[in-house]
Amino acid sequence: MLPLCLAILGLISSSPCTAAPPRDYVSDLQSVLTTSTRNKLLLISFDGFRWDYDRDVETPNLDKMAQDGVKAAYVTPAFLTITSPSHFTMLTGHFMHSTR
Repeated sequence: MLPLCLAILGLISSSPCTAAPPRDYVSDLQSVLTTSTRNKLLLISFDGFRWDYDRDVETPNLDKMAQDGVKAAYVTPAFLTITSPSHFTMLTGHFMHSTR
């Protein structure tokens, strides 16, 4: 049993050594900015917006944009009561607690 535990401990402790090298985000950004076939994204986020508020008033322009594009039927926020961490998560794909 001890050799198995030591083998597992060795695998766990050596896993950070096998991590991918850090990415060069500056060159990634430059390559994206110089690409001529960039797609455009417009993200509209409402702070303090209850799920049924869009039914209370007429919003023909927003309705047209939702018809022509994509509208999320349901969203689970990364952080329920504060908007900024949820925006951070949407834009980066990382949760606030996973950054340094």
